[in-house]
Amino acid sequence: MSFCATQYFQTGFLTNRMILYQVLTSIYILDFFIHESFMLFTWDIIAEKFGFMLVFGDLAFIPFAFSIQNLFLLDYHDPMSIS
Repeated sequence: MSFCATQYFQTGFLTNRMILYQVLTSIYILDFFIHESFMLFTWDIIAEKFGFMLVFGDLAFIPFAFSIQNLFLLDYHDPMSIS
């Protein structure tokens, strides 16, 4: 959401791409919280208990992977078209 605020303060509006990305990311995060109990049975928790892969993914990979698209969208203001 901070990328939405940054784009709004820089340009005065939100692009359709930014809105779409934020909506889809919010759905993904909401789905995780709804099905959080299933996460206890994923391979990294079963095989490694609370291992390096899980810790590294939660602390480094997920924040990077979720923010790199927004860095692109901050400066890309072309309108989104279906054609």
